[in-house]
Formats: sequence, C-alpha cells, structure tokens
Amino acid sequence: GGPIVTNRTFFFGNYEGSRQKQLGGGAQAVVPTAAMRNGDFSGATFTIRDPLTGAPFPGNRIPADRIDPAARRIIDFFYPLPNQAAVSNGGYGTYRQILALGRSRERLDGRVDHELTAKDSLFVRASWQSRDPDAFTFESTGANGGSGLTNLGLLDRSSQATTVATGWTRVWSGAVVNEFRGGFSVDERNRRSRYIAGEVGSGF
Repeated sequence: GGPIVTNRTFFFGNYEGSRQKQLGGGAQAVVPTAAMRNGDFSGATFTIRDPLTGAPFPGNRIPADRIDPAARRIIDFFYPLPNQAAVSNGGYGTYRQILALGRSRERLDGRVDHELTAKDSLFVRASWQSRDPDAFTFESTGANGGSGLTNLGLLDRSSQATTVATGWTRVWSGAVVNEFRGGFSVDERNRRSRYIAGEVGSGF
C-alpha cells in the first residue's frame, strides 16, 4: 500500500495463497471380479438366474451375448478391479486405494481511498477468491464403497467469489456525518461431474 497522490489518494493491495495436501480414500470397497464382469459367477456363493425365465443360468454363467456392452463399460468405469483379498462370502473381490489430494486457494484484495474535498472521501474495494477444490471430500458415501471407490469422486468442486464495494463519506458538521455504501457479490460453487453419463456407457 501507499500514496498515489500525496495526502489525496491511497492504494492497498494484498495477495494470499495456500497449497494443501492430504491423503484420501483408504476404505475397503467390495467390487466384482474380472470373472464376474464377463458373466462367470461360478465362484460365487449365490445363484444367478435368467431374468427372462427365472431359471438358473447353466454353470452360474451368463452367456456373453446377454451382457450389455454399455453396462460392462459402466461397471469398469465406476468399479475398479480387485487389488485385495476376496471377501469370505459371495466370491466378490475387494479394492483399496490411497490417493494424494491437493487443494489450491488464491485470494486477491485491492482498495483505493480518495479525499475528494476536505469534507468528502471516497473508497472502492474489490476482492476475489478461488478454491480448487472447495473442500476435500469423496462423493461415494454408500455402505458398499465409502471412500474406497475413489473414482466416484470425479467432480468439479471449484469455487470462486468476487466482491466489490464502494463508499462515500460526507462530513456535514462536527456533529453530523453521512455515509453511503454499496456493494456487489458473486459466489459460484461447482458441484458437477467431470464426465457426461452417456459418454460412460458409450466408452467416451
């Protein structure tokens, strides 16, 4: 900060920035095995039935031509292959992953004060702030995955806030002072997917 015009106009500027890091994920998620993705449930402890007839599939295997390619792509996208030991019942696999997460924060502030006359003073102030992401979190909160299915948190959670304020102070007398202020604020917070649902099924 400092004077622009001595004893008349002054400025102030400020910048703040931070970089945060932490670990995310780590919970155990139950996921289908590679064999299950191909329709082979022979290692499962439950019976797969044909939804058209109600009868069990022979060998507990779904024929390849009965598996929808879009459904397979959706499963592969949201549910990674197991990387841990199988669960004791059901024949499913388990998955666990720990991710390094980062969060950036930026803030800018600026202000100008001006002595218009001996009795009139003006100011204008502007602030801008950005967070990316707005918070550390995973969107997968179901009992099956919890924070284990880290790829379910593919969201744009950035946020930006802008504020502008101005004011005019008038000294009428030693006992009367009038102040007029105005301001404008915009707060934008994203919570949207980084992919389009239809693209997942079509394989992007």
